[in-house]
Amino acid sequence: MADIEPGDIIFSYVHGAIVATSAAKSRAYDSPRPAEFKSTKSKWKQNGRRVDVAYQELTKPVPLPEFVDAIQPLLPSRFSPIRSDAKGANEGYLYSLPPLAGRAILERLGIPEISTDDALQKAVEESVIASTERSALAKSRIGQGRFRDGVLAKWKNCCAVTSLDVTELLRASHIKPWRDSNNSERIDPYNGLCLSPSYDAAFDAGLITFTDDGMMLVAEELTDERLAQLGIHRNVRLTSPLHRNHCRYLDYHRSAVFRAR
Repeated sequence: MADIEPGDIIFSYVHGAIVATSAAKSRAYDSPRPAEFKSTKSKWKQNGRRVDVAYQELTKPVPLPEFVDAIQPLLPSRFSPIRSDAKGANEGYLYSLPPLAGRAILERLGIPEISTDDALQKAVEESVIASTERSALAKSRIGQGRFRDGVLAKWKNCCAVTSLDVTELLRASHIKPWRDSNNSERIDPYNGLCLSPSYDAAFDAGLITFTDDGMMLVAEELTDERLAQLGIHRNVRLTSPLHRNHCRYLDYHRSAVFRAR
């Protein structure tokens, strides 16, 4: 509960199936036990933690066998929500899912992206008092404002791969995606690469990434023909050395966003 951030996606799993999705609208906070658990025989403590969510039931529950094969290779070996034999869920109240596993479930549910605009806006307003900070966060989500200026400055107003210097075409791309970052990470210029449109789109989709020494890695589905269609060259590297703070974010991108398989 303590790790939940506003905008996080939560899947409700009941009787062998996902029955609902939620978007967290708050961080966990102290709260008395809900009225429906007031029985003296209840195992629930009198005081606990609560997270407010935007809850939506699925039209049709999705049974575990329909998505387990897609997420099993993406789950941790310890503290996994799914049993090692993939035949059921481990008993527990709340588990953390790696981002790639969560997105695989969303795709199976037919929900490529859950809109969390309201939840994120509420989180920004509650956690950042200064209006200038709220504005900076809102703009950084779409690669604008102070975040964009900082990213472009670190790459001397040129694409980090192609050296394109037409600033109107350059994108300030978050390395650790907005949805996975906390507020400080969302406006940190080290959490960004200055990229031309095709490289930005491929990087955001997890089809390319970069090693700490700047070499580009390409997902298997980007064949030579597709790379040519995109105007992306396979054997390229970043034009300038990376700062160690860039590397911290890139480590996340390689492990949680890049589609290596």
